[in-house]
Amino acid sequence: MHDALDNFDWMNKVATLRADFAMGGCQVFSRLWAMKVRGYDEAYVEWGADDTDFAHRAEKAGLTNVWIEREASFYHQWHPDFTTWADRKQIERNRERLKLVQEDDTYSIKRNPNGWGAKISEKKILSRTNDI
Repeated sequence: MHDALDNFDWMNKVATLRADFAMGGCQVFSRLWAMKVRGYDEAYVEWGADDTDFAHRAEKAGLTNVWIEREASFYHQWHPDFTTWADRKQIERNRERLKLVQEDDTYSIKRNPNGWGAKISEKKILSRTNDI
């Protein structure tokens, strides 16, 4: 049986350490904080920027984002780029939105003014993806 713990030192040698601006692998925050700011901004569609936006709002509110160093390593299994041309367009829209809200000091740290966390129907998801 293969055990990752047996090869932990080897994994640390061959793993690529990412820069500390990548937020999405794992974010830990209190439920109270999430309720206060109405969670992740649901205007971001599919992949990209929602986690960075959430971290930026935390900093704007005076919280400190802490990057976990090697003492608590986080590994991600490599996979080929999955994005299609349509995905890339959506990712770019997400990045544009992120830039807008980060540069606007008057933009509220609260998001989703009409409520958040509601179950999204499969039909709504499909209509959002077809708009891309």
